[in-house]
Amino acid sequence: MMKKRFLKVTAFFVTLVALSVETVMAALPTAATDAVTTVQTDALAMVDAVWPYVAAITVAFVIYRIFRRAINSGG
Repeated sequence: MMKKRFLKVTAFFVTLVALSVETVMAALPTAATDAVTTVQTDALAMVDAVWPYVAAITVAFVIYRIFRRAINSGG
């Protein structure tokens, strides 16, 4: 019950922010817009740098789980 409520509240705030970003961005001066663009570019670069590690860790957990099941089943 709490999880559903949390998800609904989170979805509401994400929607609210998404709808208000365009209005706020239109009112910003050029320097602020450039700063936001720079932060966005840096954030995307960080995501690109971390993505291979996230994929490798996820694959490792999947392989571990498969191996654990095989051992526990007696195979």
